[in-house]
Amino acid sequence: MSHIAQTNIQLYEQLRLSGYDDAAVVAAARAYALAQPLFSARFRGSGRPFLCHLVGTASVLARDGASIEEVTAGLLHAAYDAGLFGYDMHRTVSPRKRAAVREAVGEAGEALVAAYTALPWTGSTLERLAASAARSPEERSVLRLRLANELDDLADGGLRYTGREKASLVDDASHRAKLVTLAQQVDMPHLAADLEAALASHGDRASQPAVAPGIRGPAYSYTRLPDAARLRLSYRLAFFRRRLARRIGRAMPGKAGTDKQ
Repeated sequence: MSHIAQTNIQLYEQLRLSGYDDAAVVAAARAYALAQPLFSARFRGSGRPFLCHLVGTASVLARDGASIEEVTAGLLHAAYDAGLFGYDMHRTVSPRKRAAVREAVGEAGEALVAAYTALPWTGSTLERLAASAARSPEERSVLRLRLANELDDLADGGLRYTGREKASLVDDASHRAKLVTLAQQVDMPHLAADLEAALASHGDRASQPAVAPGIRGPAYSYTRLPDAARLRLSYRLAFFRRRLARRIGRAMPGKAGTDKQ
């Protein structure tokens, strides 16, 4: 498997050496500048820094010469689902969040991030997409992001170190076959070849060798703040607002956490 960048500098150098111009490298740096505060305290279930995963996803796209809009969207693909916006702790796609992402990656990049978030990534979605190679340019770009996300998660074996209760598409043989089919349809040869190899290596989760006792992380991504950050008034206030919103939500189902789009 060819190299997948894991740091911002590795990504910038990859872009430069792959022929992207200075404006493209600056665009990637601008996207990373937003990703830093959103994900600096976020970790994948394996314990891997979330920022590494974002850079890796962008790198997978850049290896096949994806547009800079796709690359920068890769850097922020999980912003709405897992990013820590201090003014909104809910997993919502609000106008204020969209404005922040739009400022970082432009209209086209933000539209891809929003479309990525809106696309259900389920077995039925794979069934529908694999049934026909005909799709819009936007759906094609979003699919590239989704497949790049899967490859970066698989590339270092990180799913083996994630809590086994997590349901993953790649744990099902029929889903793996459809992922390979889709990867072969998006004109990204490096992604297609590496994803097929990574999926074959992953196999069924039940057949995977056990990792050392006590090293496996939680099932999903999590937040871990340093003690100093927990004492900051701004975070404590945001945490209080989130707890209050949850209590209101329990009292009034369907009311909390909503936002007009």
